[in-house]
Amino acid sequence: MNVCLFLLAIVLTTTLIGCETQMPQTTAQPTSGTSGTLRTLAAMQSQLSKALTPQAAEQLFGKPDEITGSGWLIYVYDLANGQKLRLGFPGYHPLFYAKVQNNDGSMLDLPLK
Repeated sequence: MNVCLFLLAIVLTTTLIGCETQMPQTTAQPTSGTSGTLRTLAAMQSQLSKALTPQAAEQLFGKPDEITGSGWLIYVYDLANGQKLRLGFPGYHPLFYAKVQNNDGSMLDLPLK
């Protein structure tokens, strides 16, 4: 019985590894927040904290330009200078990481309050 449960767990785990959740794409303006102002890293970075939730991020910054992730919610905001702000949430829980993707594709971790 225990061997069957173990094998079932392995099969389910390997099956889920190949799954990717497709989140609906938003139609937000690529570089503007809820107030219509251009999104800049300087303006957004001061709001990044370990307590920020996906819902709060949408209230502060508007709908993300892209939502991606497999098991995670990764909100991608296009910034006015061509960079991208990537916010990583474990599901609908508070922010786990924030990164800025530079125009050359390199990534920089941002500190969280």
